Amino acid sequence: MKWIYDVYGKKLRRGIHSPLRRAESPTECWERLEWRVLNVKTPDEIRNVFCSRTTERTLQRYGFEVEGVQFHGKDGQLRRFISQVGVGGRYEIRYDPEDAREIAVIHKEKGFPNPLVVSAKMEGMPAISFAEAKQLRVVSDESKTADLEARASAIELALSAQRKAGALGRGKISDMKKHRNKELQRRKNSEVFEKSKAPPGSDFSGRQEMNRPTPKLKVKRRATCPQMETME
Repeated sequence: MKWIYDVYGKKLRRGIHSPLRRAESPTECWERLEWRVLNVKTPDEIRNVFCSRTTERTLQRYGFEVEGVQFHGKDGQLRRFISQVGVGGRYEIRYDPEDAREIAVIHKEKGFPNPLVVSAKMEGMPAISFAEAKQLRVVSDESKTADLEARASAIELALSAQRKAGALGRGKISDMKKHRNKELQRRKNSEVFEKSKAPPGSDFSGRQEMNRPTPKLKVKRRATCPQMETME
């Protein structure tokens, strides 16, 4: 390993010079890519690079809402943050418009990381953008039309049933529902009354037909015993 870093890493390599048209050693190429191109070392710095959009939101009891998506977190940090600072405060929110799974909250409170990363409130939030999440919440015209047609059909069925009930002299639909509920309650009371005939913990039922022994089926016997030849 010492030879790789001290000797091999400082030699000019044809594999680097050929595609880049630049005479560099592996170490020089590594440092150039690290400081001039990437310039990112920690996961927090990577998150800050992609959190390119900034806005302000008011802290509510349910957390924050950014472009229609609610964020509350799953580790309990935001819950402890709310219990310490309360609700109603305005905070700077940084987020990646292409990833609706989490946001970064900028604050000045002690005892919490800054920024405070808060995940989406929805369980299993997919890795989609905020624009895609908004499209998923929008109801399509086909769904609206199907819903209106279903409601219209239900209203027509209800009106026809009410007209038929009125023609037969059975009253309104509400009266039919009351009679049905009354009959269900009567059946339930009857079952409770039958069960109450048997004392608690008894091994027999209040219904006589339930206490009858199970009849045994008759076994049909053959008229003649099988002979050895038949058995073979």
